Amino acid sequence: MINLVKAECYQLTQRKSARAWFVAAVVLGLFAAILPDIVAHFSDLPKFSTQVKTVLFAESIINTAVFLLLSIVGTAFNHELKNRTLVNSISYGFSRKQIYLSKLIGSAIMTAVFVILAILTFGIVAPLISGGSSLAVWADLAPIFKYVPIWLAYLGLYVWIAFLSESNTPTYIMLALIVFVFPLAFQLGQSYDISWLQAIEPYFLTQLNPDRTINLFGINAAPFIALAYLIGFTLFGIHLFNKKEIK
Repeated sequence: MINLVKAECYQLTQRKSARAWFVAAVVLGLFAAILPDIVAHFSDLPKFSTQVKTVLFAESIINTAVFLLLSIVGTAFNHELKNRTLVNSISYGFSRKQIYLSKLIGSAIMTAVFVILAILTFGIVAPLISGGSSLAVWADLAPIFKYVPIWLAYLGLYVWIAFLSESNTPTYIMLALIVFVFPLAFQLGQSYDISWLQAIEPYFLTQLNPDRTINLFGINAAPFIALAYLIGFTLFGIHLFNKKEIK
């Protein structure tokens, strides 16, 4: 299993699209550190402090994570069937469960590298421009990582869809549901006082938020609910992948 994960990570690093993501991470960090000063220079706004930049940078990562994860999973599964990568892995004696988990872990590692590269770049450049300490910036960005369980749940969902579909259509449909349909449905539930929608809303994946406490037995259950989604998506995905015919 470890060798399969290593092979998956190596395969990802050899793809131009994956390398482009790592370059994009550095560019994102630079962009977040420099852009506010450019805006302030050409407007009447005061110069942004490092702390304000840090808040804006953290919000940008949190708000774009759903799209970032979707794109990274798309990179991990790029041309898998066309290049017969899955067929070759199965022919080498790896179980479908191992193949599925290696893709999931590989996508998670690639996402982690992207986020860490962006944070390191921002933490180095922003203090150089606006003053302050890199360690202080990185400490201020630490709350980002409380979103990790929720991001992993989305990753589990996207990997499941990528394994079981041979086109991008199901992915686009799911993205539309996540971004538009589900939030609108819960908003209508609040507006029209639909009790059952209000009851399930705090536990629904698209509505999970680590800053919104779901109190169960005296603890915030939101991270555990997110991990339950990840486990459920993964087990269901493996089950369906075991039944899928690979040609």
